[in-house]
Amino acid sequence: MFAGNERNRMKKWLPAAAAIVVLAMAAIVLFRFQSAEPAFAFTIDGLAVETEFSEDQLRQVYKQNLPLFTYDVGVAVLAAELSPETLGETVEHILLRMGEQTDPAQLAQEFPEGSFYRLEMNSLDTQEGRSGAYAARWEIASQMQEGELSGPFDAGGTQMLLRCLSRTENGTLPFETVRGTMESQLQTAAVQEKIREKAAQAEIVCEEDQLRQAALEALGK
Repeated sequence: MFAGNERNRMKKWLPAAAAIVVLAMAAIVLFRFQSAEPAFAFTIDGLAVETEFSEDQLRQVYKQNLPLFTYDVGVAVLAAELSPETLGETVEHILLRMGEQTDPAQLAQEFPEGSFYRLEMNSLDTQEGRSGAYAARWEIASQMQEGELSGPFDAGGTQMLLRCLSRTENGTLPFETVRGTMESQLQTAAVQEKIREKAAQAEIVCEEDQLRQAALEALGK
């Protein structure tokens, strides 16, 4: 008798347990997708939920969300990173040379103690690094005008020098630059929607099974 009652209880709660497992798995997957915070929150008017998006669909999303890709300030800079031990006279010499030469490779040949590179930044993508070590680089560069030199200043534990190569205000990120980000986030949104649908279906099935089991028990009495 005890074994029969135990089996009945197991039959009654088995659907609920299965639904709980499905919901828990859905929650885990949702957390994994949402833990990487998106750079943009897109609207997708007129698009069905899919996992593959055509060129035309992505361009449609881009046009619908164009204000999200508009930045206040954008700069292209020539940057030099030097060790903190680099002598002040050498630093000044390098800075003056950067006013004449904009080729990083040429500067690296002349000053092997430095690291030279070009970099584009804007108010949507400040290139500060995950730790924010290069926050000063953006803060100073964003205030510079074309042709202006700045430095040395500390950034990421190095002495940094900058030359502003160009400055743009009220610019827009091109479609090609943001295409990968858009496609990835749209795919994530589609997966999240499907997970929500599966979770909702699991809840309905669980409730139906519980009602059916209750009805059978009532008839059995």
